[in-house]
Amino acid sequence: MRERKGKRFYAMQKTICLGVTGKDLLYSVPGYLYFLYLLFPFRFWGTFVFPNQIEMVVVTVSFACIMLSFSLSKLYQTKTLQLNVIDLLSLIYVIYILCRIKYPIEKEYFFIAFSVVCIYLYFRIFPEKQLTGLLFILPLAGILQMAYEINRFTMPWQNISHITGIFNNTGLFGGFAAMGLVVCSGMLFFTDSGKWYLKYIVLVALSIPLAVQVYASGSRASWLAVLGAILFLLYRQIPKWKLQPNRRLLRYLLALCLLVLFIPFSKYLYDLKKDSADGRILIGKVSMEMVKEAPVFGCGIAGFRAEYMNRQANYFHANPDSPYRMDADDVQTPFNEFLKILIEQGIVGLLLFLFLLYKNLRLSVSSASSAFKKNHISSLLLFILIFGFFSYPFDKLPFVVLFVSFLAVLSQDRNPTYTFRLEKMSRLKIPLLLILCIVPCIIIWNTYNYEKACKIWNSALINYDFNKEESLLKLKEIYPVLENNPVFLTIYGKALSFGSRYPEAIAVLEKAVKRQPLSDSYIELGKSYEAEGFSEKALVCWEQAEQMVPARFVPLFLTMKLHFKNREYGKAQECAGQLLTKKIKIDNPEIDQIKREARDIANFHPPPE
Repeated sequence: MRERKGKRFYAMQKTICLGVTGKDLLYSVPGYLYFLYLLFPFRFWGTFVFPNQIEMVVVTVSFACIMLSFSLSKLYQTKTLQLNVIDLLSLIYVIYILCRIKYPIEKEYFFIAFSVVCIYLYFRIFPEKQLTGLLFILPLAGILQMAYEINRFTMPWQNISHITGIFNNTGLFGGFAAMGLVVCSGMLFFTDSGKWYLKYIVLVALSIPLAVQVYASGSRASWLAVLGAILFLLYRQIPKWKLQPNRRLLRYLLALCLLVLFIPFSKYLYDLKKDSADGRILIGKVSMEMVKEAPVFGCGIAGFRAEYMNRQANYFHANPDSPYRMDADDVQTPFNEFLKILIEQGIVGLLLFLFLLYKNLRLSVSSASSAFKKNHISSLLLFILIFGFFSYPFDKLPFVVLFVSFLAVLSQDRNPTYTFRLEKMSRLKIPLLLILCIVPCIIIWNTYNYEKACKIWNSALINYDFNKEESLLKLKEIYPVLENNPVFLTIYGKALSFGSRYPEAIAVLEKAVKRQPLSDSYIELGKSYEAEGFSEKALVCWEQAEQMVPARFVPLFLTMKLHFKNREYGKAQECAGQLLTKKIKIDNPEIDQIKREARDIANFHPPPE
């Protein structure tokens, strides 16, 4: 009797699941809606005072919960749960990353981690027939972002090279436009023969403005990435090269020609933005010193932003005549995702990541998948990897989502390594169901509180000039929620300093420079120390700021003013002499004022003692 009731209950549950997710088109609806929101330029919230992706993270968590429910419903229909080698490697890598959390990190990181897992599960069983329509959103989104931002231009000198899109960065948007170009190229190469002329016209029409935008963005990383991805597509389009041994010499000659052409092209890219390239070389030199200290397991997640600028200051302190002094700036990313993984996760993390990619790309080429999935999706994954070698796409949620989605889609056709029969796990169904209901609810509740705190943060910054005290009270109210967010700590600390609340500013800024040391933060911390009478601590802060970014004038200027105020005229005039001979990186009225005051102090005659 109990067995019959159990079978009826299971059959009823299966009928409900079939009604919800039985059709491929219905299952793909959350994916389509999420990609439309994520990649199109329209947002629900008002404009923030500073660029961020907070709203994107909050909405992503909501979609992730919906995707999780669809995935579980579809899995419930199949009576078995199959895991392949890509699933297991991905699980191991995620666990390793979580174990490498060493520094306090903001809640956004955990929201994104939860969302990424749900998105992977969703696209792991995403219907292949719906992939073409989903990918078609990418070039459409790129062109729509271009049109949206052109319509918002307010200055006569603005042109398409100033378009930043949803990334608030011209280089990253250039990378996204290049990805749309790769999508169009893949569809041109691997589309079915029906109405091919109409598809070619549409795809070429989409490709032209995207190609123009990629060039106008000046993003060298996107140029290299789109070139590599399209060459991969061309290579996969001509399989005869691999099948006929007499073509081997031709392949070698072509590879040699590409190598010969690549050398002058690399020189051209270096000369195009020499200062930027030299800055990347500096970052690489300092970063490798970090790697030497923790080569096996790395310095921990978020370790780069917590340690790098202090290491850059140490580098210039040890190398005062370094040719890179004028190229240094406040750095928050190494502009190389593989280098960042090596720094934060060590050799172990990098090898796990590379092995995961190797198995996925290798199996995608050799498996029985469709040509579209093997070649088109693989080319997009390859694009992100090449782009990430010269930029920082994983700092932006859209690129992370696209990367995980492509990874999940490519892992669909692998032979299962482990198979779990759900019917034999009936005792675990209720506990698992409770866990899968409670965890998303907790995540959503925390996301709601985080969203509320961020909106208060934005409101406080908007009203700061009109009602300083009320704004500071609002920021203090949300401090417990955002205390691990380095951007919030820096802004809150500066606001307290501007509001003459120096003891509180010192406490907050001291925490900020531990989470993310920046020259601006040290400058402001030094001002607060000076106001409280801690002259020595102020001088230490400004010395650190100057060593971090040697081209800056403000730290040395403040040091000069403090020495002069303390009647240390010799030290003040020494600083003045350095300011007057200091090379200017970017001229502006502030530097002219600094030099005038430095000239006055240099010419000052101290009164006789």
